[in-house]
Amino acid sequence: MSALLLLSVSACGGNTDNSEPTPTPASNTSVQTAVSQEVFETPVETNELLGKWVNEENSVSIEFFDDGTYVNDSIEGTYTHEDNTLTLTYGGGAVVEEYSAGLRDGQLVLVRDDFQIILDKGE
Repeated sequence: MSALLLLSVSACGGNTDNSEPTPTPASNTSVQTAVSQEVFETPVETNELLGKWVNEENSVSIEFFDDGTYVNDSIEGTYTHEDNTLTLTYGGGAVVEEYSAGLRDGQLVLVRDDFQIILDKGE
């Protein structure tokens, strides 16, 4: 089960923003088009990820630190980021997850297979 899924099973495969269609299980490219391919066309800078991101509707939060670590509620791990690929590693390195990451109107969009979540910048 993914780090973000552990926090909110209700967000899995669902749509947290009613203005976009719900993604269906398919290749990552197909899911990306569900949010709009434009979100993934501009590379996200690592410094833009830093800080806390929240999706209040699904009670999900993730905080990225400048030392390459993150906290996702009770899950702690490390992350790497290149262009629009965010890789989360946790469980002592046993679990590695890769997400397409994009920014849309100040929101962080994370997509992996049939999972999509949109997070707002927290305080």
